[in-house]
Amino acid sequence: MIDDLYSLPMLDFKLDRFDLEVKEWSSDMKVHTLLQPSINYFNVRNSHWEPLLEPWQFVVHVSKSLQPANMVIDVFSKENLNINITHTFIETALQVMTTIQKEPVHAATVNREALVPYLIRNRTGYPIHVWAESENNTDIVVHKIKDGSDMNWRFDDWRKMRETVTSRKNTLGLQFDGVPWESLKDIPVEREGRNLYVLRPKLNSVSHRVAIDIHIKNNVKVVTFSSALLVENATSLPIEVVVVDSNRKHLSSVQKIVPGGEFSVPIEDAYKNRLLVRPDRGFNFNWSTETIFWRELATQQQRQQRYNSSGQIINNVSCRPIEEASQQPFLFQVRGGTDNFDPIAKDYPYMTIRLSAPVEIENLLPYNIQYKILEKTSPKHVGNTLTSYLRSGGISPLHTVDVRNLMLLSIAVENTSFPHSDYAIVSSHDPEELPEENILTLTDPYGLKLTLGIHRQ
Repeated sequence: MIDDLYSLPMLDFKLDRFDLEVKEWSSDMKVHTLLQPSINYFNVRNSHWEPLLEPWQFVVHVSKSLQPANMVIDVFSKENLNINITHTFIETALQVMTTIQKEPVHAATVNREALVPYLIRNRTGYPIHVWAESENNTDIVVHKIKDGSDMNWRFDDWRKMRETVTSRKNTLGLQFDGVPWESLKDIPVEREGRNLYVLRPKLNSVSHRVAIDIHIKNNVKVVTFSSALLVENATSLPIEVVVVDSNRKHLSSVQKIVPGGEFSVPIEDAYKNRLLVRPDRGFNFNWSTETIFWRELATQQQRQQRYNSSGQIINNVSCRPIEEASQQPFLFQVRGGTDNFDPIAKDYPYMTIRLSAPVEIENLLPYNIQYKILEKTSPKHVGNTLTSYLRSGGISPLHTVDVRNLMLLSIAVENTSFPHSDYAIVSSHDPEELPEENILTLTDPYGLKLTLGIHRQ
């Protein structure tokens, strides 16, 4: 069975050779045979065949009599029937059913030359040359991919792929253009995951790495070549990033990251240079006052582990308004995510820098709410008040509050008799003196109390 849209194999049905024994054709006919079927399915996540129905031997016995007219069919086996149902198989089956139901016309008219099993993305900061490795290194075709560009890719002709059930090893070769690194060979691109490869020789005594990330999207394996340092936009608005040196001199063009998107810092810049961020230019904010440097984030994380601190390190960068000086600065919370068990993370930027709002308020009540945020730098400070409206199920990001300050929350539930609740401490600069609170209490005019929980993550 073949996925007719992407021309990828799906199921391989196999029935071993069998003998059919038939006796007494003219009267009481008897038929006896021994069958052994098996079924394999193609795991697109690792490009290998895996057993769905393991080889199972069973007997079929048919007997037919004329007087009285009767037929008996017996099917029996002395072996266990083993069926392997995996998450990948269920996911693939559901996706095929969806395709059949929603895209029957598209599947019949699609140009199969345009649908490929691989997509190669270059996010390294350099032009690269890519080729498919072969056993005898003959008939190799080298393709050049510019930085920031994508290329559709297949290792075999789609007609050949659909006519074979043998698994072959798909590997790539990689060569950077304009830098003296040696080529990388035999890079496997069959399994999902993210791996680092050392680039030789060293440049300025630094052993740089290239990251190769493989994931599946709509049955297409997306292979991304990038640096080990990624910047993730976890906000709800577009943001801009630029690479700078220690004197804040711009070294790259401005890169825009859409919500949920990522930016791969060029390989050499990732190690030695810094980053500035700001919200989209239309919001009229300057570049961040503070620079973001991977080594500072890694040092903070190591210090936290050394002293067994369970609290989370909070780093904010602020962007001043361009025009209105009285307007509050726009804040980003910066988190450097590293693999604590990988020793390379201490000396090399193997990290994902996550930019998010300092605070997000999510309304899980079945009612719309109005909320007030009171932010104080000290208990005696009058504080700044922020008031807003939030629908049921909605999320409100707050980019003008700093969780390192004292922050209090009060809410009012719409279309109820409950007025605004008392303020509850949701963030504290001194947890021992002013501990955070986990409940909000609302009281109606008749003294009836409603207690709501506050959940943090």
